[in-house]
Amino acid sequence: MKTLKTLSSAFVLMLALTVSFQSIASDLTLKNDYIATQTDPNKTEIDPAKLPAAVQDAIEEGEYSEWKISKAYEITFEGKPKKVEYEVHFKNAKKQKGVEHYTKDGEEIEEN
Repeated sequence: MKTLKTLSSAFVLMLALTVSFQSIASDLTLKNDYIATQTDPNKTEIDPAKLPAAVQDAIEEGEYSEWKISKAYEITFEGKPKKVEYEVHFKNAKKQKGVEHYTKDGEEIEEN
């Protein structure tokens, strides 16, 4: 009987550890996919006039509306689904600079 209790306890412990390890392994896989995706983007300079209309609208309504666009980039992250962002560099008459990131829908992406 004592052996049966010991075996039962060992089985429950192994089951708990297996479930816990699978959860950790799943998180690590997702984090590694995210890191690989985020560190290997394809960044291409584009003509600011080629920015999506939603991004142009967001710029016109945002804090940089009075600033000039100095450069614009389309950043493509490989993965499923494929992710596209736009990086826009601004400068004003006082030679101050700013950078914003937008989704294709014109939503501003907050930097971490």
